[in-house]
Amino acid sequence: MVRKFIVTTVIVFMVLSAVTCYAADEGKKGPYNKVERGIKNMTTGWMEIPRTMTRMTKDRGPIIGFTVGLFEGVFNAFAKTTSGVFDAATAPVGTYNKPQIKDTMIEGTSSLKVGK
Repeated sequence: MVRKFIVTTVIVFMVLSAVTCYAADEGKKGPYNKVERGIKNMTTGWMEIPRTMTRMTKDRGPIIGFTVGLFEGVFNAFAKTTSGVFDAATAPVGTYNKPQIKDTMIEGTSSLKVGK
């Protein structure tokens, strides 16, 4: 029973990955891209906490990094996770070309930017 569940789960993930890759190859923005972005933001939102603390420690010192960086990281994590939930929930409707939060983790800049 457990083996059958694991095999089914792996097959489902493989099919969803193939669909997502196909949609990405097309270069079009669509619901699959929006769901993918939402799932990515939901699962990696918590990573903003140590990332922000590390960045603040480098820029302003360890005391500010561990205090202000912690609070800013929690805020950024909440914003990114909430954006992911919103993107995944509204994938069938709405616009597909712009995310609610610009993901700067990939772009390498300092923090999340809300809006444009």
